[in-house]
Amino acid sequence: MKFFALVVLLALCASAFASFEYLTEFNGSRPGENIDMYTFSQPSGLLYAGGKLYVTDFGRSALFVMNGTVREKAVLTSGTDSNFARPLRMFYENGTVYVADGNSGKIKVFTGTSIVDTWNPGSSMQIASSLYMDKDYAYIADMGAGRLYAYSRVTHNYDHIAVDAGAADGRLESPADIHLYKGIYYVSDSAKGMIFAYDQNFTFLSSIGRGRGGITLTSPRGFDIYDDQIFVADTTSQRIVVFTLDGYPIEVLNASTAGGNFSYPEDVAVGDGVVWVADTYDGVVKEFAHAPLSGNDTVEQAIVLANYTVGQLHSMEQAAAKLRIQFSATNADEYVSEAQEDYGNFLFSSASVLAAKAKDEATAGQQLLSQAIETKVKQLVKAANDKVAPYRPAAPTGEIAAQFAQFDNKVADANAKLAARSYSSAADAANALSPAADALISAIGNKTALDQEASANRTLRDFQLELSGVSLRLSSVKGGYAAYRQEANFSNADSLIAAANASAVQGDFVSANRSISLARTEIDASELALQAISADVDSGIANITIIERGLNMTAAKTTLLPADLSQERSLIAQSYQTVYSNPQLAVAMATQASVAAESKMKDAQALSLAVASVLSIVGAIVLIAGAFWIHLMRRRSKKKSGEDEAHSPKPRVAEVHRPQEAESHRHEEQHKPKIWRDD
Repeated sequence: MKFFALVVLLALCASAFASFEYLTEFNGSRPGENIDMYTFSQPSGLLYAGGKLYVTDFGRSALFVMNGTVREKAVLTSGTDSNFARPLRMFYENGTVYVADGNSGKIKVFTGTSIVDTWNPGSSMQIASSLYMDKDYAYIADMGAGRLYAYSRVTHNYDHIAVDAGAADGRLESPADIHLYKGIYYVSDSAKGMIFAYDQNFTFLSSIGRGRGGITLTSPRGFDIYDDQIFVADTTSQRIVVFTLDGYPIEVLNASTAGGNFSYPEDVAVGDGVVWVADTYDGVVKEFAHAPLSGNDTVEQAIVLANYTVGQLHSMEQAAAKLRIQFSATNADEYVSEAQEDYGNFLFSSASVLAAKAKDEATAGQQLLSQAIETKVKQLVKAANDKVAPYRPAAPTGEIAAQFAQFDNKVADANAKLAARSYSSAADAANALSPAADALISAIGNKTALDQEASANRTLRDFQLELSGVSLRLSSVKGGYAAYRQEANFSNADSLIAAANASAVQGDFVSANRSISLARTEIDASELALQAISADVDSGIANITIIERGLNMTAAKTTLLPADLSQERSLIAQSYQTVYSNPQLAVAMATQASVAAESKMKDAQALSLAVASVLSIVGAIVLIAGAFWIHLMRRRSKKKSGEDEAHSPKPRVAEVHRPQEAESHRHEEQHKPKIWRDD
């Protein structure tokens, strides 16, 4: 067993974690000074360089230079372009401080005494929040536009977009700060609640702060990287969170620590064992001592557990080797070694993943070996018992009884160690049984006399009856394998039974007993294997039958347009065939058929409903049209009857011409109102 890895882990476990100790806080004023304009209003950016702490103040639009806790210089706003407009974070290079001047969208260049230059990137820059510069470009974060711009250091003009805005990981919404550390760019996005990592071509690599290790960032603004640790000001959560470079949270500084009751901290700076926090809404900068990071409890425990599991696997591999069991090596040792290496480099996330892989590989290897070891030990115990069985007297006495008791104790010891899962000890005990059986047989006395006595105790008829029973068991096992469509080679068992019969016919019952004992061992092993196979197949058939019943119930649903479930029924039929070779796949096929049938039936029901609706509408239209046609025909019939009556000749009545009556009639006709009739 390998002890080196465990020794390393124990040494790591003995180390201490990083810790914060509150030292002091200051507001930018000098001792005895009582001038409000020279105190912090809303400190928003921190930069520790050259033994000095530079503090930008968003509220006063000012830059403070602090030597320890004492103000060395303050650059205040005076309304000219040489001063600030809501400055945020800074970049230091060769004694010069470059300030991202928030609202003006400009970069102010401060040499330690005054602002000597102003870069005007152009109208596209909305809120300059931070910057980082290499030999060619200044990379400026724009919180307003949600972009990271690249500006030429030669022309001070826009060159290209390094990282664009967008919803995907790696795209930006509100970038707040940027740093380069060991070839990796890190950019905080306060709106997305994450820190994104990029390579030097700004290709997205990973994100930090999305719930790993139980920490989710809400509004990361300023951050600093020091000694392979990322210190993040999580502003709206009122805390400072410390991550490893691969994003594993290792410590939180908040109200639970003395001095950690912040009010919207905007930035953090680290150097010389000190952590400074811009406690923005409290108008102070707080100072904490910080001990070096040495480890993480959770990850250490995971690696220790992985080591323990791998150690158990090695013990079982040794036991398997003693029993001459073949096995394949795992990658567990490599995973543990890599986990320890990453842990030493403070890559806790990677170390945790590798430790889990090592544990899983070792556990899987243990399961396989435990089954093989238990089977082999049981076979050795049974073989030893069967070897001495023909020589065991019905009622042993004296020295023979003591020798058999000693052998039985060894058998019991092997079984007890196996039950206790002490596999290495069980292997040793099982391997010792066969020599013990041989020694017992030799110690009992003259082997020939014992063989003759054993032969005298059984007749050929008795043995052949027993042999018949073994043959029937073998036939039953063969039938079981055939019923479950499994291939198996029983030629060795057949040969042993034939050899036992031949030995018995010749009167050599000792050899016959040994042959039949070996045949029983093979049959027992085949029965055990068949039981496992039959359990899986029977379970699969039962599940497929239930699924098929459900499919039939689905198919029995009445629809106007029936669903075609022929493919699904065919798939069910195929699953019944597949279950003998792969029960899990067969159940999956049946499940797929059931799901597909249910979907088709839903589609058929929906289509039937639509067709029924259309037919109902068409029927209603036909009824309405018929009724209208009948009504129209009746109107036409009445109209025609009226016209026929109007044109039919009426009988004339003889008129008696009376002059006075005729004159009166004419007068009435002239003054009678006319009635117009539209025929």
